[in-house]
Amino acid sequence: MYPIGEAAIVITVAALLALGLYYSITRRGHLREDAQTARTRLAKLRRPKALATKQPVGEEDALFIRFNTQFGLMLVYTIEYRPGDFARVMDVQGAFQSATYLEDGRIYELVFDYLKLYNHLFEAPFPIKSLLTIGGGGYAWPKYVIAHHPETSVDVIEADEAVTRIAERYFFLDRLIEEFDVIDTGRMGIITEDGRTYLDEYADAVIHKRPSQYAAIGDYTPACTYDAVVNDTFAGRNAVMNLASVEAAQHIKQLLTPGGMYLSNVISSLEGEQSTLLRQMVATLQQVFAFVCVIPCGKYAAQDRDNNLLIASDRAYHFEHAYDLQADPATPILHDANL
Repeated sequence: MYPIGEAAIVITVAALLALGLYYSITRRGHLREDAQTARTRLAKLRRPKALATKQPVGEEDALFIRFNTQFGLMLVYTIEYRPGDFARVMDVQGAFQSATYLEDGRIYELVFDYLKLYNHLFEAPFPIKSLLTIGGGGYAWPKYVIAHHPETSVDVIEADEAVTRIAERYFFLDRLIEEFDVIDTGRMGIITEDGRTYLDEYADAVIHKRPSQYAAIGDYTPACTYDAVVNDTFAGRNAVMNLASVEAAQHIKQLLTPGGMYLSNVISSLEGEQSTLLRQMVATLQQVFAFVCVIPCGKYAAQDRDNNLLIASDRAYHFEHAYDLQADPATPILHDANL
């Protein structure tokens, strides 16, 4: 998840206000506007002509496509993410949740830099054969893994089935499923469930050596344990805190193979007043795992909020650019009871 800069928020809000009346009379609630007018008034929220010719005519050509989800209002639209580089984004409550390139040769590539940090898990001295991703969104990371790591299978937990349907239609998840035949081959499982509920139930089944209610979902059987668990869950700008507690970390550990890694994206500064959440999460994970490190996305100063990758394991690893963040002994530990 990426926080959107103030300028982008102002542009987006202004666009929504200006188009509010128009939206109220459009069929199915989609915002539509003459393409030339949109390009003039909202230069950065336009679909370039070169890409427009490659996309099917219909809802995808709307300036904004609106959806109501469990997490609030979702907008899907196209931006110039970098100069000359266009991407379709999933925006929930003013924060980018996911993105995809639109050209055929790039639809499985990663747009956001912080997602590329997850590739550190493939530095483990053993093959990553099974991966659990908590939080599907636009399925950017699962798509990348399936396309680039043929030895890896991925289970994805997404709480809102509507979000998965949006990913299929607008973020090329349907193309991935068909092209790599991931359902029939068992390389991908999509589980519609709250992330914490899944962890609690599955971990309890592992501990007590009993079948889980998730042991068979249709014709698909999720992995019993995973070589890595990736947590990229957000509700708009906010982290999903019920996955940040000691109890949640204990359940995640139960699902990991020996030496397996837990990776979590945390938006925080590295230093100063805005580093509280990151320090609390480091201190919390240190209650459960022998090894914890932080790898910053690296775009901003240590006092600025940015994406940071937390890695935890019972095996020590060396990662280039890891940040030595020592939790203060007085840092509060996050428990379910105090969240």
